[in-house]
Amino acid sequence: MHLALFDLDGILVDRQSAFNDAVANLCHAHDYDATIEQWLLTELTDRANPGDFARLRDAFGLTVPSAQLRQEYVDLMAVTATCRHEILESLTRLRAAAWTIGIVTRGPSDIQRAKLTAVGLVSLVDGVAVSGGMETRKPDRDLFQLAATRCGMSLTDGGWMIGDNLSAPTGKTRWSAQLTAAPNAASDDDEGIGADGILAAQVIGADDDTVVVSANDVTYAVDRTTSKVRWKKLAFRAVVMADGTVAGGIHSPSGDRLVGYTASSGKQRWTIRNASDPGATGPKLLTGTHANKVLVVDVVHGRQRAALEGGGCQYDGQSLILCTKDSYKPGITVFEARSFKKLWALPDNSGRAVPRVNEFWHGAVYGDLPDHGLDAKPVVLDGRTGKDREADPGAAPFEADQYGGVVRNENGVVFYGAVG
Repeated sequence: MHLALFDLDGILVDRQSAFNDAVANLCHAHDYDATIEQWLLTELTDRANPGDFARLRDAFGLTVPSAQLRQEYVDLMAVTATCRHEILESLTRLRAAAWTIGIVTRGPSDIQRAKLTAVGLVSLVDGVAVSGGMETRKPDRDLFQLAATRCGMSLTDGGWMIGDNLSAPTGKTRWSAQLTAAPNAASDDDEGIGADGILAAQVIGADDDTVVVSANDVTYAVDRTTSKVRWKKLAFRAVVMADGTVAGGIHSPSGDRLVGYTASSGKQRWTIRNASDPGATGPKLLTGTHANKVLVVDVVHGRQRAALEGGGCQYDGQSLILCTKDSYKPGITVFEARSFKKLWALPDNSGRAVPRVNEFWHGAVYGDLPDHGLDAKPVVLDGRTGKDREADPGAAPFEADQYGGVVRNENGVVFYGAVG
């Protein structure tokens, strides 16, 4: 089990944009002028404590209670905070690879935890340590040890800290690796080799010996002991790492292909020619497009597990994989993640309509029946049986975790808390 601790602001969450928007919205709601807005942008640039809003009220003779202003600010920070989808996907892959994930952050606890919940990070982390209200601050080791403890681990077992400066749990850098930039050799556009089109640097996975990083459709394997680059492959986008094998896609003039390499040596283990759009799907599985079908491939051995018509596949974060068809005849098929045993499919002989899938989370399929037009009927299906979980669910979220779901309706974007 490996430990990865992340800073929150500027690493996982775009705090600056959320801050600017929250201040602007707060001033607009109370019809405050540019002088007050500039005061807030200056005084709250690092953090926003209750005392700051008391000073604001006194400085400008405001009538609104300072506690109310601050709570409105906290709520606005949660609403405006964002976390890029590729970050959420990367953290999901880390968890699937048996990594323990924690967050170490400074600032007021209520604001930081509100942002964690709002952007969907809570379900992806095992422990959080916020320095607000505590005597310890980064880079004090005690704060990092608290985060590790809340993750059920200890710093003595080692780990990684990902932040926007070089301070590690000891206040010193343990090691770093300089990766020489390489041109994007994959294509002449900005879409990238992978199905997600991401070109930004990503940690794909790690084991006791090797860390695999992909950036600009170039993949690097870094030795964890020496911090030296063991191997580098141009025009290869790694998307998943499992059991010592790195798998992804290659683009070349002779044709695209899916390929798996031994993580430690870079030696090729298997390849599937004329296949493109690599994507990670569940533990130890890779998807790609081949002859107008979606292939599902075992990462370690390159064995084909399924060939599906169009669409794509997604993992429920627990034990199931759902694949859809995006053709004129839509369909859904659900498989066991590890055995890839087919559990059920729609359409079937019952005549039931096939819902449009919005989200697939921990054994539940959330969707709606588009034939109902603007009043699309929400449905929630049991991921293992395909049967209706609820007769009238009321809503079908497009993002969900154990705390609830995010739904779009006539009021905009609304969060519904989980029941039970």
